[in-house]
Amino acid sequence: MDSAPRQFFPPHHQLGLFRSPAWQQAWRQHWSDTKALKPLRSINDEQPEFYRYWHVKRGLPMRTIIPAGISTAPARSMRAEYFCFPPGPEKVEHRVHRYLEAALRYRWDQLDLPDLLADSTEHRSLLQVARNLGLYVTEQKRETAYAVDLREQSFSDYVASRGKNTRLKLYNRRTKVAQQGALEINNIWPDRATFYDLLNKLHQARWGKPVYAGRGLAFIDSLLTGLADAGHKVDLSVMYLSGTPISAALDITAHGRCYNVQSGFVEDLIKGVSLGTLHFGYQIEAAFEAGAEVYDFMAGAGKNSQYKASLANTQHDLVSLRLVRNPALKVAYKWRDRSSQHRAETLHSGVPDVR
Repeated sequence: MDSAPRQFFPPHHQLGLFRSPAWQQAWRQHWSDTKALKPLRSINDEQPEFYRYWHVKRGLPMRTIIPAGISTAPARSMRAEYFCFPPGPEKVEHRVHRYLEAALRYRWDQLDLPDLLADSTEHRSLLQVARNLGLYVTEQKRETAYAVDLREQSFSDYVASRGKNTRLKLYNRRTKVAQQGALEINNIWPDRATFYDLLNKLHQARWGKPVYAGRGLAFIDSLLTGLADAGHKVDLSVMYLSGTPISAALDITAHGRCYNVQSGFVEDLIKGVSLGTLHFGYQIEAAFEAGAEVYDFMAGAGKNSQYKASLANTQHDLVSLRLVRNPALKVAYKWRDRSSQHRAETLHSGVPDVR
């Protein structure tokens, strides 16, 4: 089920959501003024590409910079996956080199680049270019992104390819739910206030806190407005049973890729039925019918299980990298990485680590 980076996330998807003008504008509007963040701007820059913040780790003060638009410690914004470098006519390695040279104009100790496609051309180019510029690259985190590739099969073929339990939850329970009352699914766009309120109530009941509030609520509202104005599809999908909302899913379709950004549902309403998975079945079917190329669950896990793995028919790893410039930090990270590698090799070989 693993796929090549270009097949999993083709180049024409790159500017679809997380690097879109709507995302960047919403992030700058609602997160860039976070007190701890300082925009780094040269004389000719219309918009700062990087933001810097100070923090202390193990007694050592350090300056970390991040690209505009991503979530970081002092500004916990919505996660921006599939990081990619600014587009251009040049080869990837030239674009990466231009990007890092721009970053090196400023003073910093480390640069964080989260959620790149592992083993992609951009990932490999970054490792090489950073090495040539004297930067040490350390992998901070690796997670798997999950998706349904819609390009070479029908919805019925997709359902048939899932395991028995997944087929029940995804499709076969529709009849059981319909026996409980009239089942209806509507996109209530542009009634965003009603949708946010419903989603927050569902999350409050299940997770003990709302999903959108404060800056996060302002950000998502500006983002959806910007995406809709740019011609992308926003689906505020609500599933009703006899007129009562029982599940909600926020899907955004841009450049052929449908992203499941958020979802929530009533737990244990009908015995033996997972309303969240059932709703996904309808959303994936709609994506097939609309001619989308991919239905993307992205990274992350559910509350009780990794439901994304059972629904996906394709997956790929995302890597979060830290580029280290400070000489003392380079030594510290190299020591940490070598120690971690040694422990992993020792564990794999079955030889106890006696240090």
